[in-house]
Amino acid sequence: MDINLDTVKFVIAICVITCHQDVARSAPTAGEIQHDFLLSVIHLNDFHARFEPISYKTLESCNSNVTECVGGFSRTFTLIDTLRKTRPNPIVLNAGDNFQGTIWYNIFKWNATLHFMNLLHLNASTLGNHEFDDGIGGIVPYMKGLNSPIIVSNIDDKKEAEFQGLYNKSTVLTVDGRRIGIIGAIVSTTKKISHPGNLIFLGESASVNREADRLIAEENVDTIIVLSHCGYDIDQEIAKNATQKISLIVGGHSHYFLYTGDKPPGPDKPVGDYPTVINHEDGRKILIVQASSFSKYLGNLTVYYNSNGNVVGWDGGPIFVDSSFPQDEKINRELDEWKSALDVYKTQVVGNTTVLLDLNKCWSGECNIGSMIADAMVWTYEQEFPEANQLSKYAPIGLINAGGIRSSIQKGNITYGNLLTVQPYSNTWDHGYIEGKYIVSAISKTIGKQLMQVSGLKAVYDFKNQSAHSVKVKCPTCPSGYEDINPDQQYLVIISSFFATGGDNLDEFAQNLNNHTVGPVDSESLVKYVRKHSPITQTVDGRIVAVNRVPKEWDLQNGSASALSSTSQPNTFRSTLYVIYCCIFIYLQY
Repeated sequence: MDINLDTVKFVIAICVITCHQDVARSAPTAGEIQHDFLLSVIHLNDFHARFEPISYKTLESCNSNVTECVGGFSRTFTLIDTLRKTRPNPIVLNAGDNFQGTIWYNIFKWNATLHFMNLLHLNASTLGNHEFDDGIGGIVPYMKGLNSPIIVSNIDDKKEAEFQGLYNKSTVLTVDGRRIGIIGAIVSTTKKISHPGNLIFLGESASVNREADRLIAEENVDTIIVLSHCGYDIDQEIAKNATQKISLIVGGHSHYFLYTGDKPPGPDKPVGDYPTVINHEDGRKILIVQASSFSKYLGNLTVYYNSNGNVVGWDGGPIFVDSSFPQDEKINRELDEWKSALDVYKTQVVGNTTVLLDLNKCWSGECNIGSMIADAMVWTYEQEFPEANQLSKYAPIGLINAGGIRSSIQKGNITYGNLLTVQPYSNTWDHGYIEGKYIVSAISKTIGKQLMQVSGLKAVYDFKNQSAHSVKVKCPTCPSGYEDINPDQQYLVIISSFFATGGDNLDEFAQNLNNHTVGPVDSESLVKYVRKHSPITQTVDGRIVAVNRVPKEWDLQNGSASALSSTSQPNTFRSTLYVIYCCIFIYLQY
């Protein structure tokens, strides 16, 4: 008997999807629901250049044959292809932030993302804020080359001629005779968190509703899906304010894992239900979904509609893209061609560490990798401006937010690729002078969010009240070595260019930083620091004392390994046995 390898892989993929996943069912299955039509919505978000499989523990690239190694483009491709062939009325949606996050983007920029996203034949994509990290010039070639509709409803591009004509506010798909409107939206704070030139970003909810009204009046749509890169909280606002026909919001940006049930398929703790159901004041149910980040999960939702285009039921859940899913050999060959160019950069050893430089705790308190980077910022400044150290009795202050640190580093050799993954955004480490009260205010804003890691400071972080107090500045000439921060004293700070321009809504720096001077690129500076200071032995040394800490959504997600708990590791061995059993059963049926 001739056995076709592609057929075998297809059957294996079906087995894994059918048997391996504990799919959360929030409503009855299709046969139990009285419905007029249905849609199978396959969705991904916040891919962040995770072309290679990653460790779910550290989020670093890893050997795809290792159990903890999940996701990656090849598995994502196989899974999307299988679902598209086996689900009724499938549509595939991408909620943005495909750029940025690994050496793949640092070296290839938009090119690799364009090539591989085109292989997915998406039905629609929206843009994420990180698509603008290299300015308008860094996104326009991608938009021109993408073979799927790009949709964003809340951008005013009158002052950016190069951006005009490359996208629409919405698109309309015809699925099983029904007209499905899809409206895009991007978070309106993109101007503050990226580099979108002269684009103006409008209110999310109002923009979506304006376009929805147009689709109803002019396009005669049966129902409307919002494809959003706005974050979970704003998605809920969009749902509560939604005009007629809006039934589903497929989201991204906040990297949230949503799940309904007691046994999530992977190690992440759910922030909310999948789907999250918003009961609109007019009686409609509006669903919200999101699929974490970094290719760890793929969204998988079937929605059942009545003749008015309103939701009457749903089925499905996020699929954990673990090592039991087969990879596509053709895709792997293409990935290998691109990877060969990366290896020259990635494998260069620049130093070593005797300790795990751990991202896990960076959102909940002091973390050694945050302290190391903040120290590196100060050291870099001191190397560039040695004479400035004589001008103040206070040590320079280094500040880096947890969200700006993108990966842990394992004990052992540190490569150029490791450091590019940790600091992938090509920001500069800028410096200037700012009053103490603004430092305290900025730090307080990050508590419970993108927690600030520090050098040259000690502080107590009060999570309940979202405030920093007992803030002390390093003072080498003072008897105790530290002195209480003076609200009106000017202090030298080294911050990322992201902060210097008001990123993460930290207007304190954008509005009050004096003598702002642009510094060197972060990743290159970190390489120099590691070369000089290896072996790295950084510990947690009491710079930050966390009090009144209450676990919240940000503690569970943010795309970090802090989402993991020792009691929630996936039982891959048990699951694999279950898959084998199911595959044998299916084989015997044929």
